[in-house]
Amino acid sequence: MTKTIKNFFLATGLLVSTIIGAGVFALPYVFQNSSFKLGFFYLALAALVYTIIHRMYAEIIFSSKAEHRFVGFSEKYFGKGGFWLAILIAVVEIFLVLTIYLILSVSFANLLFPGIADWLKVVIFWLFGSAIIFIGLRRLASIEFIIAILILAIIILVHYLGFARLNEFSFLSSGSLGLLAPIAPILFALSGRVGLHAVADLFRGEKEPLKKASLAISLGTIIPAVVYGLFVIGMIGLTPIASEDSITGLSASLPADGRVPNWLALTIGVLGIISLLSSYVAAGFDIKHVLKTDLKFPSWLMVLAVLGVPLGLYFANLSSFLGLISLVGGILLSIEGIMIALMWQKLKGRFSPLAWALVSVFSVVLIHQIVSRL
Repeated sequence: MTKTIKNFFLATGLLVSTIIGAGVFALPYVFQNSSFKLGFFYLALAALVYTIIHRMYAEIIFSSKAEHRFVGFSEKYFGKGGFWLAILIAVVEIFLVLTIYLILSVSFANLLFPGIADWLKVVIFWLFGSAIIFIGLRRLASIEFIIAILILAIIILVHYLGFARLNEFSFLSSGSLGLLAPIAPILFALSGRVGLHAVADLFRGEKEPLKKASLAISLGTIIPAVVYGLFVIGMIGLTPIASEDSITGLSASLPADGRVPNWLALTIGVLGIISLLSSYVAAGFDIKHVLKTDLKFPSWLMVLAVLGVPLGLYFANLSSFLGLISLVGGILLSIEGIMIALMWQKLKGRFSPLAWALVSVFSVVLIHQIVSRL
């Protein structure tokens, strides 16, 4: 196997493992409560949009000789205003994602320990995650591929068992969510910008690195979309109970009709807790770096923020799984997408209809999310 082919598979796997995460668990509820045709249309549209955005961002990375990240590129193309906007997006996004992991930890723990109070499950998960972050076991925060394998195992199990139970009524949906409501959670589930620097590093030094990386980026974005579709189909067949995080629906189905065997519930619970813990630690390392390096927080304040903010947000009743995912996907990631499209246009040095088409898509999602929260 040549180095180029090896790097292609590594890059594709890396991006797939970066994208596949907590967002997948919101999709069955979103699809069941809007329209399945609409849901799958938005999933295909989001895959196309993010394939283009990811390729644009990769071109921005390859065009720079300096070792910039998103914050650095924002300052380069938009000045100090761009720098502070990128910092704000990064900080708020990571803290909300940490809170999302705390919410999901309860759902997975319910499959294993249904008799324990929810608040205690959150505190135990938070204690373990926080301890690992500050002990400094960085290796746990660097196993994104293993995390993705665990989640893929859950998806395969759910699809295999659920597909056989589909019937002619499985795809009937109530349509209680609005026309644009499914887009934000789907954007959250398909965002992979944070993994593109590592993807680009694999192709540096080769001839035409962008061309070689582009196919891996396209495939690495499309594969998660296909996997998500399989998960949605499996969940539809496995449980008729639509819950915002999917897992709560599985818990409720255990005693009801026997659709969800106990061994499956236990397996999903164990794999889910492990993957969430690893993701929580990885996000914790990210926010430590931003607060200490970019914002120059003193150590005591950084520790207080990393420990206190996610737990505080959870117990401040900011514990709606779908609400937080929609907030991150609809507002923060939409702003990020707009910034990347405009960066790419500035890089090209000319007006780009493609860039403005993407700006328009993200702007519609952004405005919808803002208006719906007023």
